[in-house]
Amino acid sequence: AEFIMANKDRLALSERELLLNNFSSSIEGPLNSKWFYAKNGKSTLFSTSSSPIYELPADTGRFQIMLIASSDKECSDTFSSNVVLVPDIIAFIPNAFTPDGNGNNEIFLPEITGALEYEFLIFDRWGQVVFKTNDTNTGWNGLKDNSGIIMPMDVYTYVINIKDLNQEFITKNGTILLIK
Repeated sequence: AEFIMANKDRLALSERELLLNNFSSSIEGPLNSKWFYAKNGKSTLFSTSSSPIYELPADTGRFQIMLIASSDKECSDTFSSNVVLVPDIIAFIPNAFTPDGNGNNEIFLPEITGALEYEFLIFDRWGQVVFKTNDTNTGWNGLKDNSGIIMPMDVYTYVINIKDLNQEFITKNGTILLIK
């Protein structure tokens, strides 16, 4: 038995359709196909077609895809491959922060998961960049470039550019209120 997954071995939840191409052959004649997926020790039969298209369950994690090809003469072979389902980009972006020195809510730091590349920019009301980073662990502390002039209480615009696990680019933008 042998097959390939025509798409990637890492899929986002929103694009979890598998395109499976069966290359199994036998000199004994036609083969019967049984396709299973397994997760957490539980196997589920999902198709008996030769080369099916199948949408995996909406659950993240590693799935083993298994093909059992068998002849009418009780000869069978098994082949398997893994696919990982990952979440689409997940972002939690606060709408206000208070960099006033009291130790609470001092940094504006979006929480982003599923990003291969990341760019985070903050602009003042005149369109000037007041903060920029490519590090998902670095937030804005309310100072120009995190070390200069104390920025006034105001509404600022943010732009977050992300390259996700499927190599696609996503832009998130909005406003953040700096409260003192």
